[in-house]
Amino acid sequence: MDQELVITIDKDSPLFQAATLLLDNSKSITALSTKVADMQMQLNDAQAQTQSAVTASAALKTLVDTQSKQIDDLKHQVYVLTTPAWEQDADAIISTATALYNAHMESGQTLYPYVFGGNPKLDADGNVIGGSFDCSALTQYCYKVHGYTLPRTSYNQAKQGTEVALTDIRKGDLIALDVTSSRSTPNGIDHVQIYIGDGKIVHTNPSGNGINIKDLSDFTSKIVTIRRIINK
Repeated sequence: MDQELVITIDKDSPLFQAATLLLDNSKSITALSTKVADMQMQLNDAQAQTQSAVTASAALKTLVDTQSKQIDDLKHQVYVLTTPAWEQDADAIISTATALYNAHMESGQTLYPYVFGGNPKLDADGNVIGGSFDCSALTQYCYKVHGYTLPRTSYNQAKQGTEVALTDIRKGDLIALDVTSSRSTPNGIDHVQIYIGDGKIVHTNPSGNGINIKDLSDFTSKIVTIRRIINK
């Protein structure tokens, strides 16, 4: 018959104390492992929620971008249907000129300097990538981009289109002026500008440090003729 082996250990003995400490540590480790597992589950849930939020945010942005484009397309369709053809061309010409002006202003320097007789440098698509403008080079370029051919000089440009009175001026009209009264051309025409509406003009001149927008009222006394190039 087997006999049960019984070992008695004194509670005050180092062996008993070591066993007790080991058991307590084992319980602590088990509890800590459980906490770590719970925290990992919470982290996984948080990461999943974050990923879901990122996905939802991306989907929302795509939706907003799509709707914004649809709205812009609709606005453009309304613009085309309700805006006279001449005004659409004028807006396009003005947009080209003001884009050059804005690029000049944002550069913090004279991006397209005024140079008498200067011409812009264009890429293969006809976009300005450098060079310079004088007043008639600027007007010639802006009109040409949208299908209107003008001669190179301000004097010859002043003979294009039909003449209109200052009281009848509208955006897109070409303004020819005698600014210096030192030219030998008839009527002293030595400068051209584009009227952009709301009493403003865009042009380039030496004193303006390149392309700039000014009040038409600053030049009315020097106007020789106003030409309507867009006759639609």
